[in-house]
Amino acid sequence: MRKWPSFAFAVFSVLMALLADLELMPLGHRYAPFIFAVLATAFFTGLWPSLLATSLAVVAANYFDYFIDGQLRIDSDDIVQLAIFLSISISISFLTTKRRRAERSLAEANAELRALDRAKDQFIAMLSHELRAPMAVILGWAGVLRRERDPELTATAATAIETSARAQARLIDDLLDMSRLSLGKMHLEVSPVDLSSIATQAIDAIRPSADEKQIDLRVTAASEPCMVFGDALRLNQICWNLLANAVKFTPEHGHVCMNVAASDGKARLIVTDDGDGITKELQPHIFEPLRQARSAEKGGLGLGLAIVKQLVQMHRGSIAVESDGAGKGSRFTVQLPLAS
Repeated sequence: MRKWPSFAFAVFSVLMALLADLELMPLGHRYAPFIFAVLATAFFTGLWPSLLATSLAVVAANYFDYFIDGQLRIDSDDIVQLAIFLSISISISFLTTKRRRAERSLAEANAELRALDRAKDQFIAMLSHELRAPMAVILGWAGVLRRERDPELTATAATAIETSARAQARLIDDLLDMSRLSLGKMHLEVSPVDLSSIATQAIDAIRPSADEKQIDLRVTAASEPCMVFGDALRLNQICWNLLANAVKFTPEHGHVCMNVAASDGKARLIVTDDGDGITKELQPHIFEPLRQARSAEKGGLGLGLAIVKQLVQMHRGSIAVESDGAGKGSRFTVQLPLAS
């Protein structure tokens, strides 16, 4: 219940209890109706309204007659009853509030578990589809090679099979990397590395995919080396994943840029694109595993950015994302400590 209706309910409960008390007073059950009033208030509202009901009940039970005809009902025998009533009422208020909080926490945990269960089912379905697609291509072209001996057709089949096999291998590598990271079994081979050189290698590796969509892909870096301590293979993986993600969600004839710079003792790797962008609701969750960034129909398992974040953190760095919303592009910024 809202704040003011909750306190109004507390006052109403005490008034009802007072009416019942006037009927039960000759029987010596002065506090019984007020205990039920406190219990109902605690059950339906919360802690503070129930404490208000307790305070009003004390006043109503002991001073109502005084307000009417100047006679005070409380005497020395009533002090014990008052103490018992206060202890019971306050205990009811706190225990009921704890129960309500526990119920809310349990409901939130159950909702989260259901969401995780749905995400797991979606991931398994997506994984099956992503692994089946390249396998279907490989099997299809293998059947063609068994029937045909044309050299040109053989070259086309070999290219298609190799491309599909590489795609499937990358999916499996992502699964293995995510497993290693989750279990804490990923180890880095650290040495001084030129981040600019790593970025250039990643650009060269992703360029065929960009050229296929006629995307303007470029890298800008300072003329001097940008040295960091890190694992060259994993740093290349970070750059490649960010670039692949940008190319995937950038339409044809779009632009993707990677910038490498150093300032204030940090190396900065910035990847910008003018693609699909990221909604405000998704931005806080973009680095969570199994989150399909902006459109699940574009393929992938949704693990790339989660792997990137954990690899960046293993290099004692940080990563952030900026986007003005859907259709307005995105900007990923990685910061790593410079090698001193």
